Amino acid sequence: MDSSIENFLIRENATIRNAMAQADVGRRGIVLVVDDEQHLVGTVTDGDLRRAVLANIDLDDPISFL
Repeated sequence: MDSSIENFLIRENATIRNAMAQADVGRRGIVLVVDDEQHLVGTVTDGDLRRAVLANIDLDDPISFL
């Protein structure tokens, strides 16, 4: 498995759906949310994503909604 940091990064303006896809690529249950300068602004875990699905949150909402 390639554990390159790019596999765990997602932009802060990405959608929840994008975060789910990126979490699947990274295969570690977490994505790192970064701004345009690649500064860490937050994290999203599989648990966060599952709770969003269970709460019927629109997967096309921005990741910042979580």
